[in-house]
Order: sequence, then structure tokens, then C-alpha cells
Amino acid sequence: MPSLQRDDTSLYYELHGPAATDEQPPPLILVAGLASNCQSWVLVLPTLAAGRQVLVFDNRGCGRSQPQEAPTSIALMAGDCLALADHLGLERFDLLGHSMGGFIALEIARQAPQRLSHLVLSNTGATQSARNQYLFEDWADELDAGQDRERWFRNFFYWIFTERFFDKAQTLNGLLELVRNYPYAQKPAGFRGQVEAMRGFDARDWLPQLETQTLILASAEDLLFPPRDDAAGLLGLPHAELHLVAQQAHSLPLEAPTELTQAVLGFLDRPI
Repeated sequence: MPSLQRDDTSLYYELHGPAATDEQPPPLILVAGLASNCQSWVLVLPTLAAGRQVLVFDNRGCGRSQPQEAPTSIALMAGDCLALADHLGLERFDLLGHSMGGFIALEIARQAPQRLSHLVLSNTGATQSARNQYLFEDWADELDAGQDRERWFRNFFYWIFTERFFDKAQTLNGLLELVRNYPYAQKPAGFRGQVEAMRGFDARDWLPQLETQTLILASAEDLLFPPRDDAAGLLGLPHAELHLVAQQAHSLPLEAPTELTQAVLGFLDRPI
């Protein structure tokens, strides 16, 4: 099981696709969101890794990165990602961050702009809204109170999937079965640590300083990061373009993998 030991945490990671060479496109690093780990990319990995090396990993506070109780912040998670890139010899790479992973990706772009070829920000924003912070803290309180895990995830799914997703009973029940029996479930302390890491995140003052070519992926039905507010706010980036995915909600990697991979590869494969 590949991992990188840092001072306070061991980071689990996976490499997919062909080894990075000068003839291949730059490696692509995928950064997952709140309550998600590298398994959240399972439906998009075959396509994204068909022609390039792809790095996925479990953020501190979740999955196989241990201990889940390790100190957590957006800056620390950005540092983890850069440490993994250093460990694997990825000098320059493309970066895709989803939801909280978008916050982490923005912080990486701020800390190490020279490392990035392209930046993709999916279903995220430039700042954490007060509404989302209250909501996520309520979810953390429910975990602390010992709420049934299947019921907790069902409530979580109401916010991240479209209404149409719930018409597919077999798919819904299969996903609930997966999270109920997942051997690397996120602990309440790990979830709360990530929630607290998002508190007060605000990149609006320094967005204009980020020069990386950026694709903003937004979903028309995203309840957590509505495009009219959050995607529009990211257009403060100097070299950003917006791709709006119709009839989709927050979880593009799981509910709309084809739409996500088509948009991402179309952007990454375009000459700078």
C-alpha cells in the first residue's frame, strides 16, 4: 500500500496510467472533496489515465491516510499534495480539485504557481459560504452523535446528487451498501477536521494574482456551490473559462463522469 510519511500523517496515494515521460502530457493530480477520498474518482480514472499519468490520494482526515485525527487545514492539505508531487518527481503537473478539493487546488496555485500547467476547478468556489459552514457543522454533529451511517449518507446524497439519481433504486441502494461496508470509513473526528479546515476559506483577494490557465466546471443544479454565485466568483481568475454542465448537480465525478472527462480532457489537450 503506497504511502508517504510526513511529520504528522501518512498519506495514501495511487498512480494510474502510463509513466510520466517527456512525450506524454503532464501528469494530472486529482484532489477530492469533503468526506471523499481517492475512491471518488473511480468512474473517471479509466478515461483520464488512458493517455497520461494520474495521481490520486486520500486527503488527511479520511480514507487510508492516517491518523484521521491529524491536524487539518487547507494549507496543510495543499502542502500534502505538493509533498506527494515532490516524492514522485512530478515537477510540473495539471491539477483538478473538486469541491473542498477546489479550495486545496487554489491554495496550491497560490503557493507554487510554477508547478502548474493547467488548473481545473470543479463544483467549488473562491470562498466558503456561511450557509455551507453551518450545514457541514450540522453533519459533523450528527456523526458525533452516532447517527446511523446509512441514514447520514442518504441525507448527504440529497445535497450532492440530482433528483433523478433517486429514481434509480438499484444504483442508490448499491451506493448505500458500498458506504455502509467501506473498510476505510471516515471517522467523525476526521470529518470535523475537514469541516473546520474549510471555515473562513476566502481566496477572493488573491485570485487576480493566479496566472494559471483555468477551467471552471459548474453544474446547473449544484445546491452546495450554485454557479450563479460560486462559479461566477471564480471568474476573477485572470485566465479562466467557465463550462456549465446542464441538468447535473454537485457530484460530477460520480453522477456525470462522461461529461466531466470530456470537458477536462478537451481543456487539458488544448495547446496553451
